[in-house]
Order: sequence, then structure tokens, then C-alpha cells
Amino acid sequence: MRLARTISTTPGWIQDEHYECDPNQGFGLHLLHEEDHSLPVFLFSWLPGRGTPAHNHKTWGVVVGLDGEESEILRERLDDGSNRGSQT
Repeated sequence: MRLARTISTTPGWIQDEHYECDPNQGFGLHLLHEEDHSLPVFLFSWLPGRGTPAHNHKTWGVVVGLDGEESEILRERLDDGSNRGSQT
């Protein structure tokens, strides 16, 4: 969390290219740092009004908002997870 706080409060490091998004996908993905493929640090850029369907990364993460708004809906599965797409 300390690294996320440091990055998010350091002015001037965000470049214009970090705002570039694929219009078909609705977002842009930028790899900022990765050591030995165990803990990558990504910067995501989302186009206004775009998002993703419900999904599970099966891991934890830290989200730091730098510009704009982010909202998240937590969902709970109704089945045992074997039936793809059966979440509420």
C-alpha cells in the first residue's frame, strides 16, 4: 500500500499515453513494473461509461484512483462456480 500511495501522490509521472484506450474494448492497459512475473503493476485507463462484466480474478489487488471516478459492485455466486455466468 505504501508504494501505491507514493505513486498516486507523485505529480508529473502520468504521461499522455497512459490515457490511451482501445475504443472497442473500452480500456487501455499499461504495464508499469514487473519483477520475476510475480507482482505486476498495471495502470488501467477506462473510457467514460465503460466497464467489464462480472468476473473473478481469483487473486487480490490494490486499486488506486488517480483521475475520474471508479465504482465497484460486489457480487455473490448462487451456484458452486461450475456453471459459468451464474452470478448475481
